[in-house]
Amino acid sequence: MNSDEPLDVLVYLPATPPRRLTGRSSMTVDDVLRLAAIDTRLFVIAVDDDADDTDADLEAVLVAREAALHELARGRVVSIHCHHCHAIRVTVNYQKHTIHRKFLPSTRAQKVLHWAKRKLHLTDMDADNLALFLCDGGQQVRDTTHLGELPIGHHCEVCLDLSKDHNIEGCK
Repeated sequence: MNSDEPLDVLVYLPATPPRRLTGRSSMTVDDVLRLAAIDTRLFVIAVDDDADDTDADLEAVLVAREAALHELARGRVVSIHCHHCHAIRVTVNYQKHTIHRKFLPSTRAQKVLHWAKRKLHLTDMDADNLALFLCDGGQQVRDTTHLGELPIGHHCEVCLDLSKDHNIEGCK
């Protein structure tokens, strides 16, 4: 990759949707943080490997701030996850069951959903219609949402309910 090539940089911050910036492949993570005026006290966390679906708690792998964007790029896109938590303790409630596990802030909700269904042994047809919802607000969490985007506060915990998806069916 040419060191002057433009890259799309997605910056994920706590409790907010990602910000899209344009950077150059030779820029460092620190350059992006300064450009976007991001709090330097936040950790820069590696992207979660969606293939790792064990039951083990995950702890963050920190990204060096001097790392060049071209080293982190997947194609022409770089994702930078900044968060004050190394890991997020997720609680999932389903009927009378409650399960816990730590995930990275860069973990997508879809991975949490798959883990919860497997951990709770939900394999029947009804399991296909389940989705994750925030415990307090009842707002459905999209599969593509990173845990770090959820309103967690500084406690590094999030509570989710596993419940039926609110699909709206049309009338015939």
